[in-house]
Amino acid sequence: MTRAGARRVLTVAALVAGCASCADGADGALPPPQSAPRPAVEYALDNPRAPPPGYTPAPAPAPRPLLGPLFGALMWQAEVRAVVAELTASLNPTYQARVANVPLVFDPDPNSVNAFAGCTTSGMPFLAGTEGLLEAIDGIAQTRATDEMFGTHTYEAYVNQVAPRLVSQNGGSAMLVAGILPPQYLFDPRRISRAHEMFDETVAFTFGHELAHTTWATRAAPTARATAWRRRSPSWGSW
Repeated sequence: MTRAGARRVLTVAALVAGCASCADGADGALPPPQSAPRPAVEYALDNPRAPPPGYTPAPAPAPRPLLGPLFGALMWQAEVRAVVAELTASLNPTYQARVANVPLVFDPDPNSVNAFAGCTTSGMPFLAGTEGLLEAIDGIAQTRATDEMFGTHTYEAYVNQVAPRLVSQNGGSAMLVAGILPPQYLFDPRRISRAHEMFDETVAFTFGHELAHTTWATRAAPTARATAWRRRSPSWGSW
């Protein structure tokens, strides 16, 4: 054996002896190898479909109660008043005080689709909507809810029917007529509830927008000449 080979043998023997002494000695014993905690990102990459360790899923939300039907002018008007009252209650006290006493009135004209804010001749603000507007909101809500749930095309049929009447010289009603909604879906409670929700959403946007105008009218035109049923002119629509 060469001198270099002998040195290699002695070195290996010394290492083996050292490891054996570590294993036999109580003070020199090495702890068993332990895996380090894995970062959450690394865990997520290795387990894309598994929740992270310690994850507790949130409880499922309770099902929302179904809403009832809205049928006819009296129910529509009552619902508009309830939605406007809810909008007012959600404002901070400063803005709430400005609109809390603004009256909401309804124009019985079924051939006009409009909502507007204005002032009386004494400078008092008011908020108004027409019967035709409520008919249009109901028609849109009923047809869109049906299409959303059942894949029908009733909204398109409704628009094609009422649009020519609305743009005619004498105007026309936006009332949803019988025959557009399929009879098998007409009394479905889920469809009725969804249509109620859509009615409220449209009312909140439309009348909430006009409610904001009442504070402008009070400050900028306290002596404006207006009647209780004044329709919005181009200058009013640019606020």
